[in-house]
Amino acid sequence: MPDKSYNLQHLSLIFEKVSDLIFLMKIEGPSQYRCIQVNPSYLNVTGLKEEQMVGKRVEDILPEDLSAYIMNQYQRAIELKETIQYNEYLMVDHNRVVVETTLTPILNQMGECTHLLGISRDLTQRLNTEEEQKRLLSIIEATPDFIATADAEGNVLFYNRSARKILGIGEDDDVSHLTIPETHPEWVRGKILGEALTVAKEKGYWSGESAFISTIGKETPVSQVIIAHKNKKGDVEYFSTVARDLTLEKRAEEKEKIAAKVFENIMDGVMITDRNNFIQFVNPAFTRITGYQENEVIGKKPRILSSGKHDADFFQTMWNSIHKTGMWKGEIWNKKKNGELYLEEITINALKDHKGHVRHYVAIFKDITDRKSLEEKLQFQALHDDLTKLPNRNCFYEQLNKTIEHASNTNAAFGVIFLDLDRFKEINDTLGHSAGDELLKAVADRLRQTVRQSDLVARLGGDEFVVILQHLNKSSDCIKVAEKIKDSFSKPFLLGDYDLYITPSMGISVFPDNGKDAETLVKHADTAMYQAKQHGKNTFKFFSSEFDDESFERLMLASDLRKAIDRTEFILHYQPQFSLHTDELVGFEALIRWNHPKKGMIPPGSFIPLAEETGMIIPIDQWVLREACLQNVKWQQQGYKPVRISVNLSMLQFQRQNVFELIQSILKDTGLDPHYLEIELTESIIMDNPEITSKNIQQLKTIGVQISLDDFGTHYSSLSYLKRLSLDRLKIDQSFMRDLADNKDDQIIVQTMIQLAHNLNLRVVAEGAEHQEHLEFLKNHRCDEVQGYYYSKPVPAMEAVKWIEKSFM
Repeated sequence: MPDKSYNLQHLSLIFEKVSDLIFLMKIEGPSQYRCIQVNPSYLNVTGLKEEQMVGKRVEDILPEDLSAYIMNQYQRAIELKETIQYNEYLMVDHNRVVVETTLTPILNQMGECTHLLGISRDLTQRLNTEEEQKRLLSIIEATPDFIATADAEGNVLFYNRSARKILGIGEDDDVSHLTIPETHPEWVRGKILGEALTVAKEKGYWSGESAFISTIGKETPVSQVIIAHKNKKGDVEYFSTVARDLTLEKRAEEKEKIAAKVFENIMDGVMITDRNNFIQFVNPAFTRITGYQENEVIGKKPRILSSGKHDADFFQTMWNSIHKTGMWKGEIWNKKKNGELYLEEITINALKDHKGHVRHYVAIFKDITDRKSLEEKLQFQALHDDLTKLPNRNCFYEQLNKTIEHASNTNAAFGVIFLDLDRFKEINDTLGHSAGDELLKAVADRLRQTVRQSDLVARLGGDEFVVILQHLNKSSDCIKVAEKIKDSFSKPFLLGDYDLYITPSMGISVFPDNGKDAETLVKHADTAMYQAKQHGKNTFKFFSSEFDDESFERLMLASDLRKAIDRTEFILHYQPQFSLHTDELVGFEALIRWNHPKKGMIPPGSFIPLAEETGMIIPIDQWVLREACLQNVKWQQQGYKPVRISVNLSMLQFQRQNVFELIQSILKDTGLDPHYLEIELTESIIMDNPEITSKNIQQLKTIGVQISLDDFGTHYSSLSYLKRLSLDRLKIDQSFMRDLADNKDDQIIVQTMIQLAHNLNLRVVAEGAEHQEHLEFLKNHRCDEVQGYYYSKPVPAMEAVKWIEKSFM
């Protein structure tokens, strides 16, 4: 910024030569201005002496009501840091003379306003000539202030452009019929007629705050000066007024009042520091939370609240975030004035100036000690048994699933012990439930003390306990723990006057030999526990079954699967597909569901693999294809616009030699135009036998059937075969969509797939779109079509038709 410092001696020489009226005001503080120099022309014109000006404040030089108007202009120049112009009035020979003042703020090297340089020119002589009158009129029209004149009776003579805008009057509208009272709202009229005009007649002018009202009733608050222009006899010839729109100032004042009220009444503590982190302001909630009064912390640093529970690295991380992002949010332990520690949830924001330099830091916080304690208590209660304080069923399964995941990733083994107390019901019935509860608590304590620290003991309910045995080198390691538990029960449990002996029956299952999911492991351990009870109790058994429930269930499911088609237990659901270019419905994917008479709706993932293993997938595929074609024809017969229907075919089906004849026959029987059928194939189908696949694709393409590559990117692909095959669409697997909004790798992969497909002249369909962010990303990267829960889950035909109606009717 250029140096705008001044040289008073040099200015004095200039002042002596200039005929304009020049004055220099020093800015001593907010709304505090002192005259430090005026030129001879100013003194000659006004008839004032130098001692009446130099060294005097504005309010000492001008009347109180006029000085307010002048100081408003000063403040405007300071805020804008630009030269401004305004009209004011000087006393010359006891008459008020209109002058045009140009006010220039003088800045120091820091860019701060230190002085104001004013140059005033007498407008009186200019008004005597037509040219000067036009110039003055142009100035008056251009000024943003409201300027108007009225005759001695209050009839309007003139409005400038700003005045007409405020009053809602067109530039060519006649204003001669208007009077001063009509331009002010009713609540102001009494003030204008009873005070302002009277004072102006007596003293020559009046200034204060008032308001104007437009032709449509809109009120505009203003700072107004009314001048009474008199002839030599002292009679008022006309009135003039200058007013400044205070709407923004009033709005700012209101905002400041609201902000002050919020600051004072907000329940959260607020602390504001300067750039060097010295506290400048705190609100009442700060005192309520910390115990410190405002005068005890102003000028000090926030470390006065330090609890000592956080190390230097914690605060370094916090400040790194503030410097990098402008804010930090987290939890901090602090100390109240009385020494009590409390946990606060706090947000710290850095407030910067227009140059990006930090001016203040604002911290907003709340005491969450009680809330945190309650949350921890509720969380403990949600995950722990109320009686024994052991982890409950929910906590146990949560931990078991984590253990399964870790063991699966590391190829490790672990065990599950299912423990049931022998004869517990007898003790409960004989000694009462209170004694039974005390026994359960004692058993829980003994189990905790017996197992390894790395193991987990939980209570499932009643007298059933489970143990997760971590880090097994071999299955026999379970025996050591089970024996140790059994031995610990050989000692009596002391309950009041009773020495109770009780024994455990335990069943053991081992991951992954006896199950790879939580439910199976627990079920098999439970089965083994019952085997232990059947073998005399007070012992343990490993799970062993030549024909377990899972195998039996699978066998029954395969048997039911063979009858499902004849019993019409299969149904089709349809998931709509939309164009990302036009947002129109372009087709449906047909998806099979099995409505089992006893088990209810079975998802395809539970029976399709079994159907493929047993060969039942071939008749199922044919049923799906026929039903999908029939439904599409039915929609068309009902008068709906034709859409594409997509059907998935299995590897066993598509690699058969007669697949073309089969599809052609179904199309003929159902009457569906081949152009409205799309066959979806997976990469594994194409790559297993590319020669047969390519032949079948070519034959289908000759009759107009479309082909899409499903689940692209989830298997090993051969781009050479992809190039050679006559595909129409490439479907991006939904696994790449789940984390698309946050995962950069998935974003790159999806973007690359779209570009690859387009380079091969393929259209791209994205599966699994569930969020608006998915659609925006896909649209931005020119994906062609989309399907997913964002639009609709797969629905029955009766619901699917609503999408056709919505899109085309």
